[in-house]
Amino acid sequence: MPTTQPPANVNSSSFTAIVTTSHCKTVIVREADQAATTDYLVAAPTSGSGPTTMPAGSTFTFAHPGPGTVFAPGTTVGFLKTVNGSVSFDVVEQ
Repeated sequence: MPTTQPPANVNSSSFTAIVTTSHCKTVIVREADQAATTDYLVAAPTSGSGPTTMPAGSTFTFAHPGPGTVFAPGTTVGFLKTVNGSVSFDVVEQ
């Protein structure tokens, strides 16, 4: 059963940590339904990891690297930062 976290407010000034609240295999992030959208950066497993630029409106999935293993509650799975402005992201754990 998927667990949906409260929306994460992500901005362009610093990376926002995405932290699990339940045991899950994947964490899906996507812009919350809103008028303003922007490209965003994804960094994992640390904020210093070479970020990947994702296009506005796209989803990104953080997946546990080990076969048959899951993220534990309280695990930082990665980081998000917008290219411009501030946007809310839905965070869904599965």
